[in-house]
Formats: sequence, structure tokens, C-alpha cells
Amino acid sequence: MRRQLAWRQALSDLRADRVTPPEIREVPIDGNRRCREVLSCWRGRSGRRYVVQVHRLEYDWPVRAGAGLAFAVSRGANGRGTIVAIAPDSAGPSWRGRAWDAGARELHVYTLVDDATGRAEVALDLMPEPIAMRPERA
Repeated sequence: MRRQLAWRQALSDLRADRVTPPEIREVPIDGNRRCREVLSCWRGRSGRRYVVQVHRLEYDWPVRAGAGLAFAVSRGANGRGTIVAIAPDSAGPSWRGRAWDAGARELHVYTLVDDATGRAEVALDLMPEPIAMRPERA
């Protein structure tokens, strides 16, 4: 018996796959109890995995060299994390204040990027809509 392929349905499914990007989500990491630092993991639209350090969002967060990215994260009633904003980890207090006003209470820091191009790629992969990364000027 020959199999019949419904081409119209198959093409429709392929188009829908291209239009609907995979969900950006936080993935729990087992073994956090054994670490000094609290770690979390984010999956981007590309499927890439980003392991981050988790900190409380504080106004006086120490400004670092700017080699990484900081994700401002809010948590819903169900405990699910949502990225509110992304900036270089050298972003100053006004960026953190805006993130706090947007509902973020955690700062997730990703340090495995080398340059501005790498930071932009990660930011585009993790944000549901395109954003402009503007570091604060002192």
C-alpha cells in the first residue's frame, strides 16, 4: 500500500514552523545546592543554552569590566522567569532602576561573550523582540 503525503498540509506546517519561533525559556539546573553561586540556564530561540549567575537586582551592583551581559529577570506567580531587559553588565544604576520599575527582581549575568558582536547575538537570541542595547554613559 502506498503512503499518500498531504503536500498542502505539509507546506502549511513548514510555514508555521518558520513563523513561530521556539519559546525563550529558563531551564533549571540540577546541582545548585553544591555550588557557591546560584546558577540558572536560559534557552534562546536558536536552541542555544546560556548558563548564568543569579543575583538579586540591587541599585548598587558593582560595575564590572563590561565583558558580559546582564539580564533583568522578573518572576511570575508561577515562579517562571521572564527577561525584562538586557544590557552589558557594566550598565549603571539608571538601567537597573528602569529594570526594577519594569518588575525585575533578579540579575542574571552571562560572562561567556568576548565582544560587542557576541553580546548582540546573545541579546537577539534571548529577547522576544529586537532591542537596542545602550550602555549607560557616566
